[in-house]
This record gives sequence, structure tokens and C-alpha cells, in this order.
Amino acid sequence: MIDRSKTVVLLIDWDNLQICHSRDAPGTELDLGAVTALAQSYGTLVSARAYAEWNLPSERLAVYKAGIEPVFAPVMRPESGTREGKSLADTVMVADGVDLLWTVAPDVFVLVTSDKDMIPLARIAKQRGAAVVVLGSDLTAIPLVELSNVFITYRQLLRELDKTSGLDAPSGRAPARERRPPIETRRPATEPFGGRRVVGQPARAPSRPAVAAPTPVEPPAGVTSPVPTEPLATAVPVASPM
Repeated sequence: MIDRSKTVVLLIDWDNLQICHSRDAPGTELDLGAVTALAQSYGTLVSARAYAEWNLPSERLAVYKAGIEPVFAPVMRPESGTREGKSLADTVMVADGVDLLWTVAPDVFVLVTSDKDMIPLARIAKQRGAAVVVLGSDLTAIPLVELSNVFITYRQLLRELDKTSGLDAPSGRAPARERRPPIETRRPATEPFGGRRVVGQPARAPSRPAVAAPTPVEPPAGVTSPVPTEPLATAVPVASPM
């Protein structure tokens, strides 16, 4: 049963999601309904955003129809045009995520990315007590996987939706059944969470057994303790001459 009292934020690196889709399900249509349904399985989706330059109106419209807000993130290209530019999608995504942590304070953060640039956002989200779910690929940065409470690839997501044999289903249609059990949030740091072992305080080393005080040794029978010698007679002071 989905706990609708939990609030969920979904942030998507659009170009990264397309790379994951082309690698895990080549020749098929990207299923945005599966992505949003993943986020909705953890609670009430209060904000869903996808970040890209959006040069193709068809992509922007497909994202909008899926209930996701397309956010413009430009690609900074050099004026010479001799090399590819740098996308600001990661930077804008991190900035929005930090802002949402303070303004919305969601219980669950769903990050659709494989990029190591999301590591600071995942760390801050966990510091604020939010759970972090990462939807990525087999090439997702290992530190990001380790920071997440739940990690799943796009291929595994489709497998859970039983779409490995029916990938021609209409895109954008959310499944009718619940796919994943909700995860608990804001739990004590020592409890397991999302199938992962949470590292709490380090275990204490076993205490050493107390060492008994040494027992005094009695002298053998017939042997007496040495008698202390008498102190020397004190010297008689000599009277000073008159």
C-alpha cells in the first residue's frame, strides 16, 4: 500500500535518461510513464522536472504530457565552434534540488541520472533526512550508487513492469498495479533501509576481563619477618663556647 502522506520529488537529467534508454532498451520508445510511476510508488509526487536544452519541440511536448515540467538548461558552446559545449543540466538540477530541500522538504528524492555530479545533491538530501532513489544505468558512478537508498536501472524498471516481452505498449501510460513497496523515511540511523545496511556507530571493541589484584604472599612457616633495626641515637648538640 502506497503511503500518500510521503512527499516525493522527481528530477530527471533528460540526456542521461536517453542514454540509459538507448543502452538498456534499444529500438523501443522511451517510457516516461514507467519513470513517473516509479516516483509515485513512494508517495505523492509533488514536483517532477526534466532538464535539457530542448531543441526538439516533440521531446518537450512528450515530457509535458507525462506530467513532467521541462526545465531549460542551456549548453554552453565556445564561440569558435571547434568543440562540443558543456551542458548546464547537472548544475541547474543540483541548484533546483537544494532549493526544493528547503522549500518543499520532500521525504523521497528520485534522481534519474548516472552522473557523478549528482553526488553532492544526494549527500545533502540524506543529511536532511530524505531518502534517495537513483534510476540510472550499469555505468552509474559507484559513489552515487553507494549514497542511494535504492538503486535501479532502466532495464530493471522495465523488467519489473513486465514489459520485456511487450515493449510496444503506449508510452506515457502508468501501470495499474503497484510495482515497488514504499520505503520508510526519516528513520533512526541504525535501522536497515531499502534493503541496504545503514552504517551507524562503529561497534565497540570487546572489553578486556578485569585483572584481579595480586594476592599477598605469606612468608613460609618458621620464618619471621626481619625486625627493623633500631634507629641510631640522635646526636647531642654541642653547646657553643661562652
